[in-house]
Amino acid sequence: MTRTEIPARTGWSAALKEGQTFSVIDVEGGQAADLWAFNAADVEEFLSAHHTRTMNAEVYPRKGWTFYTNERRPILEFVDDTSPGRHDCLAAACDKVRYELLGAGSDHGSCEENLQAETPKHGFEVRHAPQPIDTNPCHSDPSASRVPPAVRTGDARRR
Repeated sequence: MTRTEIPARTGWSAALKEGQTFSVIDVEGGQAADLWAFNAADVEEFLSAHHTRTMNAEVYPRKGWTFYTNERRPILEFVDDTSPGRHDCLAAACDKVRYELLGAGSDHGSCEENLQAETPKHGFEVRHAPQPIDTNPCHSDPSASRVPPAVRTGDARRR
């Protein structure tokens, strides 16, 4: 298995073949990551959080879930999870405007900008990121507020 370290506030992408797996491992603890997937044959078809929630009849991603596209076709399977808490598929990706509103300044990296930097490597561009699957945990109550990542060193999510 190839291991790729992704520096903070950056992105990574790869073209995967059917049946291929990957893991997201938090090596330092307290990190978060957004996940997107696109159909290489038609990038207008992409992993859709809201179609996935509907198809699974559940709100929060968990081991055993199938992730679906905006065409309601399976695109990824969530095969393992050693990290604590619920993962999010309700919130929009962080973006430049969000960090400006929070006072972080325009030079603070964002998940949407990371996606926009990665997609040209695969021959397409996105103006706005689709809603991601996010490793950030959610509260156990129905609120939409965010909590700090609770992942520990070595926790893994395999999709």
